[in-house]
Parts: sequence; structure tokens; C-alpha cells
Amino acid sequence: MVFLQKHCLECHGEKKQKGDRRFDQLTPEFHDLETAWAWEEILDMLNLGDMPPEDEPQPRSEEKLAMVGWITQALETVHATRAEQDRIHMRRLNAVEYRNTIRDLLHLNMDSFDPTDSFPADEEVDGFQNLGKTLVLSDYLLEQYLGAATKALEKAINFDPAPPTVRDFFEADDLCDRKFQFRPQIMFEVNPDGSYVDVGHGDRESFRLHARRFQGVPADGYYTIRIDATALGRENPYDPELLGIDPSEPLKADIIVTDPSVGNPGSRTNASDRTVATLPIEDNVRRVYEVRAWMDKGFVPILVFANGPQPFKRTLTRLVEKYHLDVVPSNWRSGTDTEPAEIQETYLSDVYAGPRLRIYSMAIEGPEIKLWPPASHQALFGSKPVKPSRIDPIEVVERFAPRAFRRPLLPAERDRYVNFYHRMLDLGSSPLAAIKGTLCAILTSPNFLYIERPWSDAADENVSIPEHADQFTLASRLSYFLWSSMPDEELLATAAAGELAAPHELRYQTLRMLRDKRAQSFVDQFTDSWLRLNKLGSMPPDAEKFKVFHDRGLQPVMKEETRVF
Repeated sequence: MVFLQKHCLECHGEKKQKGDRRFDQLTPEFHDLETAWAWEEILDMLNLGDMPPEDEPQPRSEEKLAMVGWITQALETVHATRAEQDRIHMRRLNAVEYRNTIRDLLHLNMDSFDPTDSFPADEEVDGFQNLGKTLVLSDYLLEQYLGAATKALEKAINFDPAPPTVRDFFEADDLCDRKFQFRPQIMFEVNPDGSYVDVGHGDRESFRLHARRFQGVPADGYYTIRIDATALGRENPYDPELLGIDPSEPLKADIIVTDPSVGNPGSRTNASDRTVATLPIEDNVRRVYEVRAWMDKGFVPILVFANGPQPFKRTLTRLVEKYHLDVVPSNWRSGTDTEPAEIQETYLSDVYAGPRLRIYSMAIEGPEIKLWPPASHQALFGSKPVKPSRIDPIEVVERFAPRAFRRPLLPAERDRYVNFYHRMLDLGSSPLAAIKGTLCAILTSPNFLYIERPWSDAADENVSIPEHADQFTLASRLSYFLWSSMPDEELLATAAAGELAAPHELRYQTLRMLRDKRAQSFVDQFTDSWLRLNKLGSMPPDAEKFKVFHDRGLQPVMKEETRVF
């Protein structure tokens, strides 16, 4: 820095900045991009002999050479570091890309199915999860990939006949556990003749209407859920602040589908819960509401009072103390009794006039069968019915592997997987187990798990690489950039024809892909990484102070507003 002080700062210092250049604040931190540019400019001026000007004192030759050498070495070090950082790393699919690829490859509905739920979180760099240097493959993750592939194939493969349509009808007294019937509180009140149940409680954590004897839907598919209901008591004599609800809003019912094997569907939320609809229920008018929803095999429907009073115990206590002292036990009034008070003959549910949903029945019908075998099965075995014992492994591998690898399949690769199938048969596996094992091998191959793999890794020395090989690499890069998923048939066909790299075709395909609904994944991932929208809701505001945020479900709306913008 002595060199700058002696030869540069008189014209490029605090008091004077010729050419809009100021070097007195310059540091030797070359890894800062703007600082490196400034030093590179100084180096150019010294090498050209333009600085210092001819009419200014000149540095000695050894001074100048030392300064030039120091700057040059520092810049070369920075450039080498940046070149390593900017080098394209061969990277695996991240969790979002893997999930989307399994969805599109096997034509699976992923509303309730997530094959990556056991994966470790992908490492982030500045919020982004798509950097090759962090997306490496460990032994543990490979085990998770094997498990995920197994689960996905179990859902995709179906050699059974088409399931029959089920039509189940549940009356009011079938919709709640016995312990909640005829209770003195307002949570559930079943009419004595069982014709309806009143739900006055909005705590989705604990009180949910469900068909107790229903064992779950018989197969994956779309089902129609019907709710016979009306809303009561939105206009009532109670203080809205006490109830914690907005009387200007209609009463609403959330329809949730859940896996009962994960937890008791009537008393606790669990990780499988998925809200499929929020229904505004009309005041004092009984009608049937319909919801069409995808349900995985074994799932059951649940109804909760979406915007009902909560938290219940506190609300109940305040309500009875202010409006219904005649039904309050004596120890609630005085706070001095140590013995449990007897419940009065008048129950709160007898006099409660607040908001509640009256549910008469619930029905479920489905699954809708428009294609059988399902598309997931046909993606593996074709449209013609075939028994597991008659599977042609060559046909299956040639149909599936090119789509999984997102490029043409080499003969040596085909033979390797077909031989694997026959080895499993020789070891005693059934034809179905052998083909599942072969498909799992394809789905755990680096050619599937990595966005792009060098062709030389896949081919023997004597095998020629297919024509337009680089076009398939371009197709994968474009698809995972815009869709976070695999290329579709049109993009791969364009690559196979060698036309994708043509500027007009590349522009056409890009615009086509941006119009596709899968492009939403780019928007979601980018805004999650850039603005950390995926963190929104991890620390929700206080439910008492910010009721609007919770009651009106502003969290997803806030995300959507940003993404649409």
C-alpha cells in the first residue's frame, strides 16, 4: 500500500478522484469482486505505462516490477479459486427434483405420497439447494433412495383387477367417538335420535368428525366426499372477542384426508393430514356439499370446524362465567372449593347459542376409474394386460430405462439389467419380485440419480455414443432448470432429432415449457431460496394478538402473493 500512497493517492485519494477513481480505501481483499476489478485496472495502467503520468515522479523499475508481480499473483490466485467454484459439478437430484421426477416418470399422484420423507435435508448455500458441490451421494442416502424406489414401485405396479366403486354412508352418530356423545360441553352434541351432531369447537388438534367404523378407502384414486350440513348461531348474543371469531365471516368446515395408521384420526393431528377443501357453510340452510379429492389407499375423510371457537377450555370458562352462571359448577364461581363440583342438571349444550356446524351425515364414493391398468402401471408394462409370469424383461427395460436415464439406452446397459433380472430368477425370486428388483436397480443407478452423467461412464470402449448426445444433456439441463423435473417426450424427441440447440427451437421449447404448469416449480423453488418463503410459518405470530393471520389463513396467501408478483 506504500506504493499507492507514494504514486497514486495525490490524484486518486480522499480529496481528489481523477477519472472517478479513488484508491485510498482500497484493501488487499482480492476475493471481493469490486476490489479485484480495481486492482486489475491498476495493473493494466502500470503494464501500459499510463500511470503515473509522465509529468509525475516515476517509481523505480524494481518498485514497479514488485508491485506488478504482487498484483498479478494475487489476481491469478483469485481467478483460480473462482474457476474451481464456477466449474460445473456433476450433481445428483435434490429432494424436490427427485420427487418431481418420480411423479412424472411413474405418473403417480403425490398429494399424500412423498418418497423423500426419510431423506436427510439437502445442504443449502445462500438458501439454494441445487449446487453440485453440496449434492453428493452417501451410503446412507443411497439406502434411502433404494427405500424410496421400492415404495414408489409398490404404488405404481398393480396387476389386480380394477377395484369396485364403493359407496359408504355415515349417519351422525357414526361420526364421533362414544366418549364425546351427550357430553355437557359444546364440543360435540349428538341429537338423541342420532339424526345430527352439532360441532361447536374449532380445535383441529383434538376434535375431528370421522367415520369410526370406516376402514379406509380400498384403493388410490379420486373420491367424492359429501357432507350434509348447515351452519347455526353465527348471529348470537355473545361477545365476538370472547369467542375469538369474526361474525362477518361464514362458518367453515375443513375437509381433511388422513392415514389412520399414523394416529387416531378423531383426536389428534398427524403428519399425513392434508386439507383438501375449506367449505363455507350456509346459515340455517341444510344442503349437501361435495368435494372431489385424491385419497391414497387406507385414508379416511375428517371434518373439522375450521373457524370455530378456540382454544376451547379458556373460551368455555369465560363463556359460562359471563353468560351462563346457572350451569357453572360452584367451584368455578368461588374458586375456593377443593372437592369436585357436581355438574348441574342444565348442561351448557342445552343453552349454548353460539356458532356451530350441524352435520347430518357424511358419504364417500369412489374411486373414479377412467383407465385400467393405471397410467403408472402402463408406464412400466404397457397398455395390454399381462401376468407377472409373462413379463418380458427386455421389453420392460427398453420401455422404462431410456425415460429414467433421460437419454437413449446403450445395448450394454440393456443387457446388464436383463441379466440382473435372470440372476434374481435363478436365486429363487418370483418374476414379479425380479422385475421389481430390476426396476429398483434402474432407479438407484447414477444415470437416474444424477442430472447428467458422462456418456463415457456408461459405454464400453467399443460402443459408439449415440448421435446428438449433447442434445440430451441440454434437454436435461433445460428441464431441471424450468421444471425441476425430467424432460417430457417432446423435449426428448427434439433432442433425438438434433434440433434442440438451434436458437429458434430452443426459444420455442423454453416458451412452451414456461406455459406448462410444471414451471411453477421454478417459481416456488427460486422464491423459497431467494426470499426464504419456505421459512414462512416456522415462527407463526401469537394466535391471540394476530387472530386475523390464523383465522383467515394468511400464511399461504402471503406466499402466493409474492410468487404471483
